[in-house]
Amino acid sequence: VMILTLLEQLAEGNRRHDPVFPDPALLADVLREVMRGNVPPTQLAALLMGLRCRAEQAEHLKAVVDVMLENAVPFPGAGSAPMLFDTCG
Repeated sequence: VMILTLLEQLAEGNRRHDPVFPDPALLADVLREVMRGNVPPTQLAALLMGLRCRAEQAEHLKAVVDVMLENAVPFPGAGSAPMLFDTCG
C-alpha cells in the first residue's frame, strides 16, 4: 500500500511545492519493502521510472543509503583478515 501512495505522489507531481518531494521517510519505508522482496516487479519498475523523472535531492539519496546500510550483510571473516581490498572496480 505504501508503494501505491508513493507512486501516486510521483505521478501527480509536487503540486504543493514542498521543498523536498516526495517524502524521504515514505521513500525509505517503500525501499525497505523492496529490500524484503515485497514489491512486485511492475511496481518496482514504476517506482524507479518515477524517481528517475524527478530531480533527486540529498534527502532522497540519504534515505536510499540508510536503507541499504540497514540491510547490508557483513563480510564473513572481515574482522580476522589483516587487510582486504577490491581490485576490480
